[in-house]
Amino acid sequence: MHDPLPGTACARPPDNPEQCVAERTHLASLAENPSLPADLVERLAADPDESVRLPVSLRPEPDERRRTAIDLTAGGLDTGDGVRWVRDGLAGPEVMRRAAASAHPLLQRAAARSPQLPPDLLRLLHAPRTRRRTTSCALTTPTLQRRS
Repeated sequence: MHDPLPGTACARPPDNPEQCVAERTHLASLAENPSLPADLVERLAADPDESVRLPVSLRPEPDERRRTAIDLTAGGLDTGDGVRWVRDGLAGPEVMRRAAASAHPLLQRAAARSPQLPPDLLRLLHAPRTRRRTTSCALTTPTLQRRS
C-alpha cells in the first residue's frame, strides 16, 4: 500500500502478530493485514509512529468517527493510489460513495481518480475545492478536462 520504512515491513504477513506488536517489528505491514484481529488494529491505531497509523486509517472497517480519531497527517506526495479496497471496488457505487464522503483525504483522492465518478460525488469532492482533488478529478473526468 505504501513504501515500507526499513525494519517496519516484510514480504508476507507475520506469523505471530501479537509478538510483532510487542516487539514493534513489521508494524506497517501488519497494519495492512486484512485478517488482523480488531484489538491489534486498535492498538496500532494509537501507535506513536505515523507510518503505522496511516495504513490503519485506510482500512475499510473503521467508521468515519473512528477513522478521523486516528492522529495523522496525509502526505502531499501520496495520491491515494495505494488504497486497495477503494481501488479494487471503484466500479461499485457504494464503495466509491463511502470513499468520496470520507473525511480521510487519501480516500477522497482515491475516489476522485475514478473515471466512473457520478456527478453527485464529483460535486461532493469539489465542495471544499482542494487543488489536489480538483486535479485528480480533472485527470479522470472528461467533463472537467473540457473545462480546464
